[in-house]
Amino acid sequence: MTAPINRGLVSALDSYQLVDLYANWLKERVKLKTIGDVCELTTPFVDRHNDYLQIYVKATHSGMLLTDDGYAIRDLEMSGLEFNTDRRKNELKSILNGQDKEITADTIHALRAYEIEPMAWSKRDKYVDKLAA
Repeated sequence: MTAPINRGLVSALDSYQLVDLYANWLKERVKLKTIGDVCELTTPFVDRHNDYLQIYVKATHSGMLLTDDGYAIRDLEMSGLEFNTDRRKNELKSILNGQDKEITADTIHALRAYEIEPMAWSKRDKYVDKLAA
C-alpha cells in the first residue's frame, strides 16, 4: 500500500502515518532466527557486497545487546582500512560508544584489540584537552 503524496505541508499526522508505513514494511521483510540464546535478525538492507545485513540480539542483565558480531569492522579491515592512527582509533571509540551507554565487555575487548582505552563520551572534552596539552 502506497501513501498518497501530499504536495503541500507535511503534518505531524502525515509523518506518523509515514513512520507506520515504514515500520510495517520493515516488519514484513525482517527474518528472525533463534540461535541458542541469541536472535538473528536478517534485515532487508544490503551492504556494499549486496549481502543482507544481520543484527544479533541477546538479553543481558542490563537490557538487550545489539551487535553485528564485528562484521562492519572486519569488512573495513579486509578493505584495507587500518585503525592504526590516534584519529582513527578515536573515531572508532566514539562510534562504538557514541551515546555514552554502558560499555560492554565485548566492546572493551574490541577497543583493546586496537589498543584503545574505553572512555565515556561525556568525558571526551577532558580527554581532548589532555591530549592537546
